[in-house]
Amino acid sequence: MGAPFGTTTGSGDFYTDPVAAVDRLIEIYEANAAYLVECYDTACVEVAADGEPPVDVHACYPELRFTVDVVRDVDPALSHGFVDRPGIYATTVARPRLFRRYLIEQIEDLLESHGGEVEVLVSDTPIPLRLAHGFDETKVREGLDALQFTLIDRAFTPVDSAFVDDVIADGETDFLNLPVKPLSLFAAPRVDLALQRLEHYTGSHAEHIQRFVLFTNYRLHTDVFLEYAATLGTGHPGPDGLTPGGSGSAARGGDPSEDTDMGQSGDPETLAGEETSASPYTHLVCPGEQVFPIGAVPDPAECIRYASASQMPAYHLVREDGLGVTIIDIGVGPSNAKTITDCLAVLRPHCWMMVGHCAGLDGRMRIGDMILANGYDRADGVLDAVVPLEKPIPPIAEVQVAVAAALRRVSGLDREALRKRLRTGTVLSTADRNWEWRAQSDIYRDLQKSTAIGVEMESATIAANGYRYRVPYGALLSISDMPLHDQPKLPKAARAFYAASKVEHLMAAVRACEAMSSNPDELHSRKLRRPVGEVAFR
Repeated sequence: MGAPFGTTTGSGDFYTDPVAAVDRLIEIYEANAAYLVECYDTACVEVAADGEPPVDVHACYPELRFTVDVVRDVDPALSHGFVDRPGIYATTVARPRLFRRYLIEQIEDLLESHGGEVEVLVSDTPIPLRLAHGFDETKVREGLDALQFTLIDRAFTPVDSAFVDDVIADGETDFLNLPVKPLSLFAAPRVDLALQRLEHYTGSHAEHIQRFVLFTNYRLHTDVFLEYAATLGTGHPGPDGLTPGGSGSAARGGDPSEDTDMGQSGDPETLAGEETSASPYTHLVCPGEQVFPIGAVPDPAECIRYASASQMPAYHLVREDGLGVTIIDIGVGPSNAKTITDCLAVLRPHCWMMVGHCAGLDGRMRIGDMILANGYDRADGVLDAVVPLEKPIPPIAEVQVAVAAALRRVSGLDREALRKRLRTGTVLSTADRNWEWRAQSDIYRDLQKSTAIGVEMESATIAANGYRYRVPYGALLSISDMPLHDQPKLPKAARAFYAASKVEHLMAAVRACEAMSSNPDELHSRKLRRPVGEVAFR
């Protein structure tokens, strides 16, 4: 017996209704994935009973295809949802139920720009057994030795690294000469493997991860996040003293280059969003799949009970529309930042942001001042091969405005006072935590050629991978030490800084995400899209 849906020969099924098209993708994928899992279970039973192992069991991913004969009158304001030249465009699709809302939106945009129909068919890309949804729930079979498991495995498609890559995102496809051009940044095996790794690293199923993601490497920030979650639905103020739960208004304004050193325009009170008494969140999800309804969130100690089982524990304030906030403790260093963003990118976040600490370089700064990064001096070396250093990583104005406005609101400072506490500028990211242990003459020689005002380890990688994967990004950093000005990070001073800064710092980032969530499409700037060889899907 073959797979429920075999590879399509000829034309597939055509749809003008995005919902119907996505439902068909779901039907094909889930039936074929279930078939693989069932065949594996059956093979284990039969081989354990001295039966023969199966031969050549495979089932393939569904494929979404769109053909454009003529391109005309495409809205020049669009950052996605269109193709710029005639041709056939296609993508294989993994876990379409998880991406249902996203896929419907992308198909709607495509049909609105060009008209016509989308085609759903069965690709010739096999689903690797171990990536098939539901495989992890299969029972471990007793009575089978290593050789028998090997014989069973040979019948199924393995996870082949040759089919897992970022050639589309990195602009390494021969776009002009491809007979079928890519419709999205990631092929199905790349998505499937990333989802598996996300679960491994974060201790969370992918469906819990929200479209606004904060990164930290301090437990104290997750504590504040959990304290905020505990106030939701209670009517009590959050840790920042503001009414919890508002979804905010759109983060927008005029030219962010105008006005102040913070790079914001418009009224920050408006830009930060208005709070409401009702929470937009439905529940909090913690590592170990602990789920707490809003209004019944326990203290942080209960929420983090299973965090030690994950390398990068994640916590999620979940909204029904997916526009909630996730915080992930990614640990220290640019390699960790690359690892998590490589995987998160397949979920197509609306924004990811680093909430970290840095060393201040300007002697006029004070411990606890903030830096809102608008440029990155990339000295970490992690992404140089795929995002060349000569390629500028532009600031995302909408993120800058929202964060500055939220910080003003959380801090309670007026514009002039905030100008003294918040700087925008270049952040230098290094892979060397002890960067200041070099010869002073070498440090000063390097800094004399840079406009950097702070040094840390993760923000440039997070921004560069955002640029690479077309995910809006930002970094709000708090100055924890000034080692070139006789203020190194020492235990007593560090503890005092953490206690004084953690609430304002983390909650400004949370409030900015809540404000941006009311109009996330505005975040997807055209500056992140390539003029040649870009895919249609966001």
